[in-house]
Amino acid sequence: MGVNIKFVDLTYFARNEDRTQKQILKGLSGEFRAGELSAIIGPSGCGKTTLINLLAGYRIKRKSDNIFIDDRPLNRGKFRKISRYVLQDDYISPHFTVVETMMMASKFKLNPCCNREQRYVTISTLLEFFGLQEQSNTRIANLSGGELKRVCIAVELINKPVVIFLDEPTTGLDESTAYQCLLQLKKLAQSGHTVICTLHSPSFRLLQLIDNIYTMAEGQCVYQGAVQNIVQYLELFGLKCPINYNPADFLIEATTHAYGNIHDQMVKAVDNGKILKWQPIREKNLPNTPTENGCVKLTLPASNLEPESDMELKECVKISWWLQYKWLLQRILINICRDKINISLRVFAHLFLAALVGVAYIGVGRDAYFGMYNYHFSMLSVVVCVFTAMSPVIASTGPEMKYLQRQIYNQWYCLSSYFMALITSHVVTVMVMSVSASAILYFTTYQPMQLFRFVLFTGIIFLTSMVASSWGLLFGARMKLEHAFFLGPASIAVFIILANYATERDHLNIFQKIKVTTETFDAGVVLQLMLIEYDEEDALDTNVTDDGNECRPVFALSVAAEGGIRANDPNAVFMVDHAWTLRTNKLEQYDHLLNGMRKSGNMPKFIH
Repeated sequence: MGVNIKFVDLTYFARNEDRTQKQILKGLSGEFRAGELSAIIGPSGCGKTTLINLLAGYRIKRKSDNIFIDDRPLNRGKFRKISRYVLQDDYISPHFTVVETMMMASKFKLNPCCNREQRYVTISTLLEFFGLQEQSNTRIANLSGGELKRVCIAVELINKPVVIFLDEPTTGLDESTAYQCLLQLKKLAQSGHTVICTLHSPSFRLLQLIDNIYTMAEGQCVYQGAVQNIVQYLELFGLKCPINYNPADFLIEATTHAYGNIHDQMVKAVDNGKILKWQPIREKNLPNTPTENGCVKLTLPASNLEPESDMELKECVKISWWLQYKWLLQRILINICRDKINISLRVFAHLFLAALVGVAYIGVGRDAYFGMYNYHFSMLSVVVCVFTAMSPVIASTGPEMKYLQRQIYNQWYCLSSYFMALITSHVVTVMVMSVSASAILYFTTYQPMQLFRFVLFTGIIFLTSMVASSWGLLFGARMKLEHAFFLGPASIAVFIILANYATERDHLNIFQKIKVTTETFDAGVVLQLMLIEYDEEDALDTNVTDDGNECRPVFALSVAAEGGIRANDPNAVFMVDHAWTLRTNKLEQYDHLLNGMRKSGNMPKFIH
C-alpha cells in the first residue's frame, strides 16, 4: 500500500528581511520507507519543518527533480492525491462534534454516491482505531490536546492516503498523551502507510516506537538509521552514551558541539544522508512489517482513491462545484449560528447603535427646520453600518484562513466554491442585520412613510455593509489580526473624510473629482438624502416650521450644510436655491435667479 520516498542533494534557500539569501538545507539526501514510522529530529533551527514542507510541497514551490517516489521522479500533482499533511497547530472548527467534523470531511473526501450509512462505517472504524468512540458526540472545543490531535489525524485518513506527513504531532502534549499519539502513528505505519513526522526532543519511551530516525543539524544530515544503532554510531566518534541516558538526547547534544565539534565528521560518515547502512533491516517477520494477519492493521472500506502499483493512480471521483458550495455554505451557516457569543454581540451592536442614532435624531424627518440634521443622520447611519459590518468579519477571517489553508492543501474542495459560500453567508447575515437596523433608524426619525423609500433605504444600508464586509475580508485574510484591526478602521476613516467633501466641487482638481466620484460611502450618504426627501408632489417647494417661518426644502438645506455654508451667510440662500433647482430641473427658475444676481452685482464668489 505504501510508497518509498527518496531525495538526493536537496537544497533550499530562504530570503532574509534584508533580501539576502540564507541556505536552510545543504545537499540533504535520505529515504523514508513504507511500513515504518520515520521521525525527523534535531535542534531548533536545523531545518526539520523546511524539509517536511519541501517533501510535502506545502507552501514551498520549487522543482522536485531530486525527489523520487518508488525510484521514479516525483509527480507533484499525483503525489498530492495520495498524501496528506497534518500541521503542528490543530485548526478545526470548535463548534462541531467529532462525528459531525468527520462526517463533514467525508462529504469532500469520499465518493458522493456513498450514502450516510457507508460514510458512518468508515468514520466508526477510524474512531475505534484512534480510541475516540467515547468522545464522538463531544464538541471539538471540549477535547483535550491529545484527543484533538488524534481527530486531526483521523480526519485526513478518511480517504486512505498512502503518505502521512505530520509536523511535531507531540508538541504541547504531556508524556502519556504524546505516547498514545505516537502509538496510533506506529499502528498506522504497520498498516502499510508511509508515516513521516518531525519531533523536537522525543523521550526514551517515545523513541522505542520510532523505526527510522533522521537527525539533522545546521541543514545537513548527521545520522539516518534505526534507534538501536544510535549508540554504536556515536562510538565511531569516541562518544559513549551513558546507560541511563536517552540516545536521542545524547545525539542531539553531540550535534550542538557539546562534546566537541564533530559535525563535519558525522555528516561525512553518512555522506549527508546517502549512506543507508544504519537503517533497520527489513524482514518478513519483522514486527513493523505489514502482514495479512497483523492485529494492528487498519482496514477501511474502499474509498474513491486507490493507488495502483508503481504509483499509477486512478482518476479521482470529482465532487461537483455545486455540491462543494452547498456543503460549505451549510457548514459556515451552522458554525455562525453555534457561535452564540459572536452572533449575540453582532445583534446587540446593530440594534443598540441603531437605537442610539435613532433616539439622537428622533423626529428630524418630519420637520424641514431640522433639514441639516438629516445629513448628519445619513452620515452616522453609514458609519454605524460600516463598522458593525467590518469588525466581526476581520475577527472571524483569521481563524477561517487557517482552516482554509489546511483543507485546500489537502484537497478537500476548490477555492472558488469556498469563496462563494463565504460571500453568500455574509449576504445572509448582513441582510438580517440591515433590515433590523434600518427599521429602527428609519421609523424612529420619522422619515417618509412610503414602502419603496424604506426598501431603498434598507438596500443602501445593506450594500454599504457588504462593501465594509468585503473590506474586512480583505484585511483579515491578508494581515495579522492586530494589523487588520488597525488598518481596517484607518482606511474607513479616509473614506469618511472623502464622504464629507463640499457639494460645490467645480474647484476640485481631476484627482479629487475621481476620488469623490468613486467614493463608496459618499454615494451612500447622497442616496439616503435623496430617498428621505419628499418630491414636488409632496409640496416640498417650501415648508413651514412650527413658528410659522418659511424655510427651504430639506434636501437643499442638507446640501448647503454639507457645503460648509452657514445659515447666516449671504450665499446660503443662493446655494439652497441653486441645489434645489438643479434637483427639480427648474432651469427657467435657475436662469432667472442667476440673471438677477448678475444685474444686482451680488454674484457669489463660488459662481463662475
